[in-house]
Amino acid sequence: MPRLSWTSAAAKASEWSQVNIAAKELFPLVVAIAIWGPQCKDSQICLNSDNQAVARCCQCSSTSSYSGPPHTGRSCSGLFRRGLADSSASSYATAQRPFLSFCAECNITPLPLSEHTLCLFAAFLANQGLQARTIQAYLSALRHFQISAGLPAPPLSSWPWLHYITRGIRRSQGSSHRVRLPITASIMRDLMIRWAQPGGGGLKNQLFQAVACTAFFGFFRMGELLPEKAGAPPPMLLSDLSTDSHSAPSIFQLLWRRSKTDPFGKEVKVTLSRSGKEICPVKTMSSYLTIWPRSKGPLFIWEDGNPLLKEQFVAGVRKALAEGGKNPDCFAGHSFRIGAVTTAAAAGVLAHIIKNLGR
Repeated sequence: MPRLSWTSAAAKASEWSQVNIAAKELFPLVVAIAIWGPQCKDSQICLNSDNQAVARCCQCSSTSSYSGPPHTGRSCSGLFRRGLADSSASSYATAQRPFLSFCAECNITPLPLSEHTLCLFAAFLANQGLQARTIQAYLSALRHFQISAGLPAPPLSSWPWLHYITRGIRRSQGSSHRVRLPITASIMRDLMIRWAQPGGGGLKNQLFQAVACTAFFGFFRMGELLPEKAGAPPPMLLSDLSTDSHSAPSIFQLLWRRSKTDPFGKEVKVTLSRSGKEICPVKTMSSYLTIWPRSKGPLFIWEDGNPLLKEQFVAGVRKALAEGGKNPDCFAGHSFRIGAVTTAAAAGVLAHIIKNLGR
């Protein structure tokens, strides 16, 4: 796939007011060639110029257009970027790359977006095997792409052809609902017994027990405890953990900094208490910290110091479930949270209390 980049340049309105419109349209292309020309030797390149942006600049070139105090524009740009969560920004960038490549292949100007272009792109993604839910997320990302470029961005629902095409994709693909069964208290007991068997690796067993009990008793999403991929910042640090006693703890508190339901980072402390039962979050956490004492870094790590990843933990859980005769494909990281809710409801805990526990 070809790699696409964008360039822009600023110029004083007084210097450009009398320049022919054609020269204004060619100016950014000349700048682009000057910047990336050496990298494009012996290559075919496609240069796109945003003529509408040029027209807007010409219309707004009078001195009556107040641009605000110095650095205001830079501040607005920074706040605009902060308006999008890091995870969403990463997902949006993932959507923009194939769109730009698609436009280059089809000789289509990416911006401003048109209903026809988005219909073609949605059909292209469906032919590539992407699910309707993913395609809808890509389209939302492209609308944000248009907004970030300073262009009008009507709601996607205002384009009837696109509406019916995305509906047709959903219907043609049928139901793709994933089965995710809850890991209930009885399944938790089976996991604890299996991970307690000798010869399975001391630290790994204690690590998996601690993560499982923390996720279950704390109603955690797995992404709130473990990083999604190598190199990603760990969501839970050792410094986020506190206790009432280092020698004989009765509770552990985890500082829950941020999740997808808390975009503004209101810190919450989640308390794990000693249960007095065979599965106990305080007991498993104490055993894990005793066998692997540290003073800083990610909370859940391997012996080599690398953080335990979400996919590694889920793979270990599925392996243990399969060894116990269960279908591993029906369980995921979210099964611990679902199981906690199911178990609490079965024990008669009121719905509003369960909602508070699940945050």
